[in-house]
Order: sequence, then structure tokens, then C-alpha cells
Amino acid sequence: MIAGVAVVAFVVAFLALRGGGSDNAPTASAGNTSSALSTTGECGDGKLDTSYTVAVTSDPNPPRPDVTTFHIAVRHNGTPVTGAKVCLAADMPDMQHPGVNRTAKETGNGNYDADLKFGMGGSWSASVTILEPGKDSVLLTMIFQVTE
Repeated sequence: MIAGVAVVAFVVAFLALRGGGSDNAPTASAGNTSSALSTTGECGDGKLDTSYTVAVTSDPNPPRPDVTTFHIAVRHNGTPVTGAKVCLAADMPDMQHPGVNRTAKETGNGNYDADLKFGMGGSWSASVTILEPGKDSVLLTMIFQVTE
């Protein structure tokens, strides 16, 4: 296990109702986002589904501008989701440069990894989109700080 990696669990139903967090923790919401973040891609546009949960960790923690690996654990009704496409996209809503996105690689038992390289530190808006075969895609959004 990677020492010092904090786990931030996003329970879609909880976040849809509460939608907040502390100043040090990422905040998240479920469903489509109104920011400039483009979520259309290999995983499609996601929609709210409260039966999904996602736990996200980063290495390093907090994320840095150079390559950061995001470990994403996906569950549907508490069961690990395997064989899905899981996409991670991020951008800086206040900047005019393109965002970054990756399709995560499945590592087993409902876990997926994606490496992102951020252009700079600051506040980033991100989405995790889950596409299981034969199902509609699901979307979660979050905000996190990338530190220099």
C-alpha cells in the first residue's frame, strides 16, 4: 500500500444531497456539471445513479503538477464493478487551456488507475465517468487542489 495516501469516498446519494466538504478535502457532486469540463468521450456523458460509489486516492497526495496516479475503486450496490470503462477528466474552470483526460486501466476487483499530468497547480474540477457494458454511463464530479 502507498503510505500517506488519504482515501476520499464519494457516495453519490450522500453527495447529491449534501454537496460539500471541508476546505482541505475535495468536494463532489453527482450528475452533469455546468462548468466548462467536457465529459463527453470514450465513456460518454454520465448521469446520476445513486447506487454507485467511488473511492478515489492519489499518489502523491495531494496531487502535484507532474504525473499523479489516481486509484479509483468503483462499487455498484456495494459490489466491485469489473469490466467497465472508467474515465477521468479534469480542467481548471478559471483558465482557458485544455483539460486532461484518461481512460483508467482496470487493476482488478473493481479498482482502476489513471495517470494525469496537470499543467499547473491550483483548483481543478474533475469528473469520473463509469460505463459498464449494456448500462447507461454514470458521472461524479469533484474539485481538488493540485499543489506545486
